[in-house]
Amino acid sequence: MGIFDGYLILSDLDDTFRGGPGTVEKHSDAIRYFTANGGSFGFATGRGHEFLKQQDFFDLVNAPCSLYNGAYIYDYRTGSFLRKEALPFTVGEFVDAIAPFDPPISELWVYDRDITSFVGDEIYNMPNDVRNITALKLVTVLRSREYAENWRSHFIGIPLLENAFVTRSWRVGVEFTALSATKGHALDFIKDYLGNIHTTVGVGNFDNDIPLISHANIGFAVANAPEEVQNAADIILPACNEFGLCDLIDILETKMS
Repeated sequence: MGIFDGYLILSDLDDTFRGGPGTVEKHSDAIRYFTANGGSFGFATGRGHEFLKQQDFFDLVNAPCSLYNGAYIYDYRTGSFLRKEALPFTVGEFVDAIAPFDPPISELWVYDRDITSFVGDEIYNMPNDVRNITALKLVTVLRSREYAENWRSHFIGIPLLENAFVTRSWRVGVEFTALSATKGHALDFIKDYLGNIHTTVGVGNFDNDIPLISHANIGFAVANAPEEVQNAADIILPACNEFGLCDLIDILETKMS
């Protein structure tokens, strides 16, 4: 029996787990202490499963991970996809729906299993084999930070996107997944899949982490997160470059003492 038995932490990756000199090493030490004492740990990230496998901290993971913002869930221990949920429309239908609004997009990233990137005018002139893809996630990279910050007024009114979860994970990227393919839905799924979890913990730093923080029994945001993300959290940690995840483990241990 360990002091963290029954606890599941899902952590965002960029600017939460890593984000400055020494953060990976310090956070890795804290998570190793957590898992060595019974805790379950995985990442909830917008990145894909091959990316995580290439990282020095990959050995920390002992629970399934939420990838592409929750569009698929992967168990590294068994090498199996546990859940995939694609968008309810094709790439071509998406492009046709946004074209009349002419958003200032510099790149469109199509996430199926691999990434296909189209730049500039090619977005509206892509081949049919790509137009016909039903993607797990789409990302529009916008030329204007101001436009990205006001994305709700530009994208939310498009009827096709009523069937999508629209969010941001960095300043100029707007991302699209299925409505039930968020980090929060992934947290719920992983809890049920593991079966021995009594307390879920979510920690993140940006808009796409709000469902993760909100669905968790204890939601954490790092101090470098925007105000709306911090407002969703139960507890605010120090910024990622001040080793916020170390404080998270300390808080959980103090809670049980």
